[in-house]
Amino acid sequence: MPERPTLRLLDYKNTLVMLIATALILGGVFYLVPMRATWAALRGLPWGISAAAMVVSLVFNVGLYADRWRRTLSYIGIRLSLADALRIHLATGPLRLLFPIQTGELITAAVAAKKADAPVAVVAGAIAYNKYLTLLATLLMLGIAAAMHPGAVGPLGAAVGLAGLAAFLAVGTLNFQKVREGLARLLAKLPFLTTRLPLDFFLPFDRLSRPERARLLAYSFVFQCSEIISCALIFHALKIPLSFWDLVAVVQVIVLVSNLPITIAGVGTREGAALVLLGTLTTNENAVAAGVAFSFFEYLWPMLVGLIWLPGLIRRPRSNSGGGPD
Repeated sequence: MPERPTLRLLDYKNTLVMLIATALILGGVFYLVPMRATWAALRGLPWGISAAAMVVSLVFNVGLYADRWRRTLSYIGIRLSLADALRIHLATGPLRLLFPIQTGELITAAVAAKKADAPVAVVAGAIAYNKYLTLLATLLMLGIAAAMHPGAVGPLGAAVGLAGLAAFLAVGTLNFQKVREGLARLLAKLPFLTTRLPLDFFLPFDRLSRPERARLLAYSFVFQCSEIISCALIFHALKIPLSFWDLVAVVQVIVLVSNLPITIAGVGTREGAALVLLGTLTTNENAVAAGVAFSFFEYLWPMLVGLIWLPGLIRRPRSNSGGGPD
């Protein structure tokens, strides 16, 4: 039997490039706005606000997020308990820091696939499909904010929104079977892939019914609302004046910018976007502090919590249904 194709999960050269890019972008932000002044602004955050943002992040960025891709797997016939999904999502959080944002989920997919005895490509496809729906929810919320308050988006928001829309439409072509099959044949020409691997990855586009997609999209909207809640707490504490629709638009633009796969966990791009979008409404120090707080509460904090579960993931013995090592 031929050896099953595998994905190279960690490219150290790519990780080094991302670390350098992150340092350069973050360094540029702190060159414009001194780190000491930013830290002084962050120290003004009340502990109650910080605790509330941490709780919101754990409930939605860990609980809801893990349940969403676990439910996607269940829709295509792969069973994984919520407890296992939560443990895997938490434990792989620190490892995802080694990857550009949006690609670290390959680690999560590999561990979840082993636990569920499923192909890695199928699990990775389920997680990626939820990213696709999150992009749709983000664009829809940005569009609603622009419609309700035309001045809320601004030039940067319009440019980022159009780029996001182009990406969404490009990925959306995978809803057509002929596109999936043609792309699978094209990718199969690569030396480390077969036709089966990309087809496994595209499985959610093929298997999910419309009601199931609608339920997963609802998850995405709730997830986006949690980020708005976190930012509302942060902006209020830093006394950044924003109307509701301005808040919705700013959060969506920051999310879209930070999703560019050019830095580790979106660090640097998030702070830079906050400086551009909020710098006219408050001091530059407060604007960057808002970006730093957003990065910490929404992304870095859940990964730090995951350090508790990481040793168990590394040391856990391998097992299969027959009771022996696999």
